[in-house]
Formats: sequence, structure tokens, C-alpha cells
Amino acid sequence: MSVASKAILIIFLVVLAMELIYRNTEPHKLVSLIDQEDWDQFDKESSSWRAAFFMNPYRLFCLKLNSYIMRNDKFAVKGLLGTWNVRRMSYQKKAYVASRCFEYFVSIHDVKEARRFYDMIQELPDDPKTKRHAEWVMDTYIRKKYTYLEQAEAEAERMPEGSRSDLYMLVSAMYENKGDHAKADAFEKKAKADLESN
Repeated sequence: MSVASKAILIIFLVVLAMELIYRNTEPHKLVSLIDQEDWDQFDKESSSWRAAFFMNPYRLFCLKLNSYIMRNDKFAVKGLLGTWNVRRMSYQKKAYVASRCFEYFVSIHDVKEARRFYDMIQELPDDPKTKRHAEWVMDTYIRKKYTYLEQAEAEAERMPEGSRSDLYMLVSAMYENKGDHAKADAFEKKAKADLESN
């Protein structure tokens, strides 16, 4: 075996070893930094050559998106979304990103962006549950109505205990929109109790 062949083989083995190490450790490291809310280190690691070279681009995109949402950094979220064409993603990826962004923009009362992702969710094929949830959230938090109050309350009661808190909070907001502050408070307490039961 020639010296050049040996050198190529050694380089190949080193790259393979690095890939095996970093492909498994880099995502865990970034998730750990998100859990610790160590944003400076997360930004440094997520922009490193290791992340760019060894991580699945969509997974890295989602980790960055979630970190920016947790920091409530609207401009970073919008900047990151500008680097990807969400509409061209596969169905499952688009459903996740559109739902996550819709919920975030609703929470910060950015009506224009919330509507954009609401429209994207409504375009999803064969996903009635996600579409229905987005419609209920849009009607409650953006339109400030309570159109789906009876349906949401009935569905919350059918759900298993320990998974009702989000829907209870939505029902609470619907009652608030309706002007029934006593029921709004009652459902907020139900939501807290359900969350604590986990």
C-alpha cells in the first residue's frame, strides 16, 4: 500500500470516527444547553462547524427555533424563518414548524405572523385535529371570541386526566371573552390542578 493510500485511509478513518462521535453527541449537547438556558454557549455551539457538518439541518433548525422561542426573541425567530422555505418542507416538518410558530406568535400577539402560520396550518392535507386546534386558538386569542366554547369544554372533559391543562386554559380564555369571569377562573384552577397531577 502506497503512502498516499495510507494517508487517505487514515483521513477517512479519522473523519468516520469524528462523525460517529459528533453525530451522537452534538444534538445532546445542544439540547442540554437549551435545558440549562445557557444561550451564549448554545449560540456558539449551534453555529460551530461541528453542528453544521454533523447535524441534520432540519433538526438544527428546530433546536434553534425552540431556543429563540424560549428566549422570546421575535427577531431571531423571524430571521431563522427567513433562512428556510417552510412551505416547501415535508408535511410532518411543515406541520410541526407551522404549529410551533403559530402558537408562539399568538402568545406574543403578533397578529400578522399568527395569521400567516394559521393559513399554513389550514393548507395542511388530512390533519383535521391540528386545523381544528388552530381555529379554536385563532378564534379565542386573536378574534377574541368564544365560538367553540361548548366543543372545547366537551373535548377537555373527554381527555384523560393529566393532559387537559392546555385545553382548560383555552376554555378559560373563551369564558373570559364571553365575560364570565367566575367560570374563567374556575377553568384556570382546573388547568393548574391538571398540570400538577402529572
